[in-house]
Amino acid sequence: MHAVIDDIERILSLTGVLHLDYPLFTTVNRRVADLQDLLFNETWFLIEGILWGILGLMNLRRSSARWWWIGSGLAAVAVLTCIGLLSAFGVIGKFVIG
Repeated sequence: MHAVIDDIERILSLTGVLHLDYPLFTTVNRRVADLQDLLFNETWFLIEGILWGILGLMNLRRSSARWWWIGSGLAAVAVLTCIGLLSAFGVIGKFVIG
């Protein structure tokens, strides 16, 4: 979910739809920062999430438990991705879990 939200934010930033804020004391080339984050940083979060998902699926033996786990995982990713994007667009305030 982390990678999905950040990848969407970076793509929208590259297209000019979303303006990401950086600290005032830094000079940042936004295009380079977006490309670096999109191509190098978030790619690893996405790969890690997919691998953890595969590992979880492999450890669920019963088919009913497996489908419950897949459904609840997809629902959680969908809800939290929506919350993250609403926060990124300023519709809701900052939403930090943990």
